[in-house]
Amino acid sequence: MTKIIALALILFSWNAHSAENDYETTLSFVSSYGSWSENGKEGKLRFITKTVGSEHVFSKLYVQWITFFEDGVGPGEIFAEREILELNGRYLYFHTPTCLDKWECQKFHLLAEESFGKYRTVEFELVFPSVGKYEIHEKAL
Repeated sequence: MTKIIALALILFSWNAHSAENDYETTLSFVSSYGSWSENGKEGKLRFITKTVGSEHVFSKLYVQWITFFEDGVGPGEIFAEREILELNGRYLYFHTPTCLDKWECQKFHLLAEESFGKYRTVEFELVFPSVGKYEIHEKAL
């Protein structure tokens, strides 16, 4: 009986530890929109934002091209991934992107708040013309 309890405790602590490692403390949001297709593969765009810093908080934005799982159920796979370096080097806190197109969206609106300096709202249009490629257009408010 003691061995069963000890084994149960070990398995419980291992499962709890694994679940904790699945989530980063810097993760702000994950959202999937739109669609893409290339070379017989298709899927959705996934936006990931991580928030870092303490005194001057800022976000880092990543985009993944996720394939649809074959039977429509399941997690799919990461086909391509890019960090949006042009925006991540600035003190910006990102809001969730919104689609500017039909359901197969490849153009998005992104608002960001400056967390250092001018403390203003900045507006961007993100366009994803093909897998692994993106364009950024900053708009004046």
